[in-house]
Amino acid sequence: MHQSTATREIVLQFLYTCEITKTNIFSAGFWQQFLKQFLIHKVSKRKARLYIKTIFDHQSEIDDLITLHLGKNWTIDRIHKVDLNILRMFVAEILIFKNPPRVVLNETVNLAKKYSDDTSRKFINGLADRLLNNELSAIVA
Repeated sequence: MHQSTATREIVLQFLYTCEITKTNIFSAGFWQQFLKQFLIHKVSKRKARLYIKTIFDHQSEIDDLITLHLGKNWTIDRIHKVDLNILRMFVAEILIFKNPPRVVLNETVNLAKKYSDDTSRKFINGLADRLLNNELSAIVA
């Protein structure tokens, strides 16, 4: 597995764990305890921590952007927590980290294939594509 893919998976798993356990991001050694499950390079650990901290720091802006592109009968609360965190990572990688949009979209779809069902994967792909073509296109152009 490519180092960036492994980092994304760790970020997703940590974000989801924090979400469902209502754990403060790096409280009481939770991060160190979490990392003991993985055999990853120090660079990946640092990058994962930076991604997580950034997503938490900008979560309300990221969520607002996602909400803006949901269908009229959707609210952010209806999105499964795994799917929501995949979308948060997508937005952060493009807006904040300025990673190449098509690479990020591909990685986002791959995460959805691995961690979500087929319906969720299609939802994530469609919403990510809508975000990329509408809101994010002006920023990354």
